[in-house]
Amino acid sequence: MPWNRVNFLKKYLKIMNRITREKFDRKLFTTFSDKYLRQDGVLVLRLVALNTNDVVMGEIMSALWDGFKRSQDVDGGIFV
Repeated sequence: MPWNRVNFLKKYLKIMNRITREKFDRKLFTTFSDKYLRQDGVLVLRLVALNTNDVVMGEIMSALWDGFKRSQDVDGGIFV
């Protein structure tokens, strides 16, 4: 996973306190980035970030992250 994508996603999740240094699951985050959002999803989020402020972008990213984590819990950790 390219570092610029990682840093972009982490930035907004950290702003909204969804991830911290102590509570960071690299495998879960990689699944979120690579299989849930994929490259197209990250591109759309970058376009949204260019046209809005950090608070709104943080709310959007938080909603996506929370929905992803719920789907992982319901499906037993399997995301297709």
